[in-house]
Amino acid sequence: MICSNEVSLEPCSCWEGYKAEATANGVICVGIYVFKTMPCNQIKEPRCECSKEANGILTDKVGSHCAKYEEVLLFIFGFVGVHSQNFVEDYCWRDYNGEIPHDALKCGTDRAKKAIYVGQVLYENKLIPGKIHENDANIHFEFYRAYTANETIKILCVRHPERFEWIQVKYYEVFHMNNKHLFLGGYEKGYDTYIGRAKSHGELTVGKVICSPTNCIRLTTIENGSWYDHDEFEILTYNPDAVLSHNPFDMDDGQTFVPYLLLFLMIVMLLVILFLILRRC
Repeated sequence: MICSNEVSLEPCSCWEGYKAEATANGVICVGIYVFKTMPCNQIKEPRCECSKEANGILTDKVGSHCAKYEEVLLFIFGFVGVHSQNFVEDYCWRDYNGEIPHDALKCGTDRAKKAIYVGQVLYENKLIPGKIHENDANIHFEFYRAYTANETIKILCVRHPERFEWIQVKYYEVFHMNNKHLFLGGYEKGYDTYIGRAKSHGELTVGKVICSPTNCIRLTTIENGSWYDHDEFEILTYNPDAVLSHNPFDMDDGQTFVPYLLLFLMIVMLLVILFLILRRC
C-alpha cells in the first residue's frame, strides 16, 4: 500500500482566475493574478457597493475598489492630452499582521479606552468577523465557541467613516430593516453575516450577526475566552450617499483644488526651465 499526505482538491470549485490550494485550515481558492482568497464552491459574487461619485471598479493586489476617472486637458505650447485618475475607495479589507492601518474603522473601545476594530478570518471555508484589539496580532471570533487566530486575517478599512452608521436594534428587528443597507462582514453559505456591537464587560465590543433566509439570531461577542449573545445591540450600516465633510487636501475627493494647484506649479516649473534653456542659447 502507498500512503499519501496530499489533500484532494477535487471538491473545491473556484472562480476564473483562482486555483484550489490546501492550507492548514482546509482547501481554499487562491487568486492567480491578485492577492486574494475565498472559500471553495462560492456561488454569489461579493458585493462591490459604490457611491454615486464613482463611475468604475478598479481591481489591484489589495482587492476591488470603487473608482472615479477624470480627464484633464493641458495646453502647453500646443495641444497635450493628460489623463489623470482620482480613485474613490469607500472601504476594503486589508491584510492584518498586527499593525493597525491608518484608515482602519474604529468600532469600539476596551476597558483601557483603546480602540477595538473589526476583522474577518478564514475558518473552515467561511469568512467570520471578529474583534481586533490595538497592539494585538490576534482576532477573537465565535463559531459555536470562542476562538483566537493569528493568520489569514483581514481588517476593515474605510475611506469615509461618515458613510458608516451604527443603528440600535433588537435581534428580531434586523430581518425587517429593508430601508437600510446592512454591511456584509463575512461569508457563510446560506446565511448573511453582518457586524454588530454592544456594551459588555466594560467594553464597547464588536461581533457577528447571522441571518438565515427567514430570521436573524442574536449578536455574539467574545470576552476572556468565552462567547456571549446579546438581544439588543447596534448593527453596522452603510450609506453611500451620506454627506461628506469637505477636506480640500483630500486627494480622493472630486471637489479638491489640490490637484489643480499641483498642475499649476508644474506648469510654472516647466516655464522656468524653458526660460533658462532659451537664455543660455
